[in-house]
Amino acid sequence: FAILLHFTITEAFAVYAGQNLGARCFDRIREGFWKVTGVLMVLCLISTVLVYFYGDSFVHLFITASDPNLESIVTISRGFLRVSSCLYPFLGLILIHNNTLRGIGDTLYPLISGLVELFAKGGLAIILGALFGYYGVWFAAPIGWVLGMIPPAIRYHRGGWEKMADRIDLQTLESVRFRAESSRFLLP
Repeated sequence: FAILLHFTITEAFAVYAGQNLGARCFDRIREGFWKVTGVLMVLCLISTVLVYFYGDSFVHLFITASDPNLESIVTISRGFLRVSSCLYPFLGLILIHNNTLRGIGDTLYPLISGLVELFAKGGLAIILGALFGYYGVWFAAPIGWVLGMIPPAIRYHRGGWEKMADRIDLQTLESVRFRAESSRFLLP
């Protein structure tokens, strides 16, 4: 729950990006992208500090004090939360890149990103877990974020997504033509 705000902000930006793509205001998308990225990095820093120093309190919310494994659960959870929270900036970056592309209708790269992230997390959890135990498993998700960020970051920063506006214009034109032709049959 420390990162829910990150998801919300990037999803809101997806709508903003989509609207500005339709209006062909590409500079607003680029400017907004960097502003939202800055806000995300500040939020990531705040989230990291809160989770790193107060993670035990969060863990205690989900475990009863009478649990016989309380000590080991808190210790293992603390380790995972500290490792992953230090790499929240990469989670913020994967979110802003993927949601920006989704918002403008360029969904292939976020799909590739999701697959890379999924397989990296699963594969690395197995491999790093076998090599380093808990520590390896803790790093699997953050490394998955970093690897999953690469495809959408390349797509966004290389450009080419501006052409999505042409595709949207063509789809809108075809939709208007279809409605116009359909309405001819309805009129006397």
